Amino acid sequence: MRLQERDRFSLSFFSDWPEEDEQIEIARINTDFTSLNVKPSELCGREQILALQNEVAKCLYIDSSIRQFAVRTVRQLAPDFSDIESVKEREDIRDTSIVRGGNDLLTHSRSFAFLQEDDFVTPDHVRGVAEFALSHRIDAQDFSRHKRKEIVRMALDQANKKMYSRAR
Repeated sequence: MRLQERDRFSLSFFSDWPEEDEQIEIARINTDFTSLNVKPSELCGREQILALQNEVAKCLYIDSSIRQFAVRTVRQLAPDFSDIESVKEREDIRDTSIVRGGNDLLTHSRSFAFLQEDDFVTPDHVRGVAEFALSHRIDAQDFSRHKRKEIVRMALDQANKKMYSRAR
């Protein structure tokens, strides 16, 4: 898949394959709704989902320092801006979509804060979703999934250092 196509996914998640009996149970849980006696549209319709998204966006506060932290994290994944040697020294890593990556990182951080029943987004929310929102945006063919996750962790560390050094 080309980078332009891969970048359209706002999250990335990998896991090992379940055992056969686990997979059968997963299939049962995800497809057996006979006991509910309710249509999915009666539980939550399109309008309700959109209204909830708007409510979350309006009432879950993101401080400007959190926006800076997220943007600085994403910029660490671009060779032109990075302080990470394994990114900076690589000419084959193209700049990822740093605008879309930053927006997605903040959107997913806000969703994570909502699911944690918090009223505002913290750096921990950003850290909690960064691997899933950013690792697939690193465009280097020879980087394994593990290496990409490691680079996202280093990007978070570098952004945190920049935030801390500016706060002094």
